Amino acid sequence: MTITVNQQIRHGVLGTPKGRTRRVVPMTPTLHAALKALQVVRTGNVLRNADGSPVSDSQARDAM
Repeated sequence: MTITVNQQIRHGVLGTPKGRTRRVVPMTPTLHAALKALQVVRTGNVLRNADGSPVSDSQARDAM
């Protein structure tokens, strides 16, 4: 399983991933299971706040 990254938000600006090319990232079995367990299939931002807004760079960094 993989995730394809076509766009990114960096410093609040929507654009292409660095290198200006989409990326294919392997998905861990744990992530795959967590996504399949969701009751609603969502599109858009992978990382988002409870209100649906995208997480900021600092929020993502702090979470990791």
